[in-house]
Amino acid sequence: MEAEGDPPKPETAAEARARMQSQRAARAVAREAELAAVYGDQVPGQLVIGASVGTTTVFVVLTVMAVIWTERLEGPYLAYSFVAFLLGMGIFLVDLLLAASRSRSDAMGIGGLFFLAGSAPTTAARTMNLSLAAAIIASIIGALMRSRTAVIFGTLEPILPLALSGLWSVRFGNFPLRTDVTGGR
Repeated sequence: MEAEGDPPKPETAAEARARMQSQRAARAVAREAELAAVYGDQVPGQLVIGASVGTTTVFVVLTVMAVIWTERLEGPYLAYSFVAFLLGMGIFLVDLLLAASRSRSDAMGIGGLFFLAGSAPTTAARTMNLSLAAAIIASIIGALMRSRTAVIFGTLEPILPLALSGLWSVRFGNFPLRTDVTGGR
């Protein structure tokens, strides 16, 4: 018990951790409320989300088929992987140009830009991230199972869902305003 006039005790590590977790949880709740106010029940960019899910679905199915029928599907698999990579790189370039322009007023980080962390409604972020995860897992499993074939080039394909996530965020993402500049939005 502190006597009157004694200096206050410093915060313990456990108290500091509890305080930080409480602050983090309060910020997360406030951010979710802000995103709900901005987007409501409608998630914009369904075309981009659908493109990510669709191309990943085609890729996963093609990977399974290429692992099973490697000799027959090496060529088409290589072509799909390479075209998806080139398309993803083109979209990635657009993402970077749009992000550079938008970052003048918005505080954008890599997590929010490419993984939709805190910049998108939960449904959009979850869908886009699951699409990316599925592409990565399929490409790794395919490459491991057929490492001495063209199936290894499937590891190029996940750039497409990553780039599509970036495209969604620069077009539709909600980022806080930068505090180091004047003018904002």
